Amino acid sequence: MQRARLPESACCMSRHLPSSSVSPRSLAGHAPAVLCVLLLALLSASLASQTRSLRRELAELPAAAAPAPPANPSAAPRAALAGLFGGAPSPRGATAGERLQLRLLACFLARREDRSAALIAVAGRSQRFLPGAEVRPGTVLLAVHRDHVVLRDQGYEERLYFPKAEGAETIHATL
Repeated sequence: MQRARLPESACCMSRHLPSSSVSPRSLAGHAPAVLCVLLLALLSASLASQTRSLRRELAELPAAAAPAPPANPSAAPRAALAGLFGGAPSPRGATAGERLQLRLLACFLARREDRSAALIAVAGRSQRFLPGAEVRPGTVLLAVHRDHVVLRDQGYEERLYFPKAEGAETIHATL
């Protein structure tokens, strides 16, 4: 089998290319462009690698469980709207401590809010609570502040302050 030969003018571009080799002067003129292209290629490779890693990690995560439907569908919207404009006002004459039968004894503040603690007397017995802990059934400690704690009782936010003794001064100490 013989190959057909094309005329030299059709297959060879040597006439159109410079015959001399690339000079250092012309190479130095193109160095910034070459470096930019090289940098762009490296950044693209890095982005592709990070994308692959992220996809691999996301594929390994377990699928999130679907939330359970509410037991009473008509109560769910009401419960969501209950705290929209703040909690219900306290009954007149009764403080949160009196109604909940709790007494704030001490607040221990930490740099991280989740590590702060409160010493609260529940039914006459003092216990230490961290934010998120259930103080009594239906009452959860939300936050600890310098002079009070925030509780959620039956869906309403309550503030429990230190009891004020007659003629007593409040002294704040920091460590």
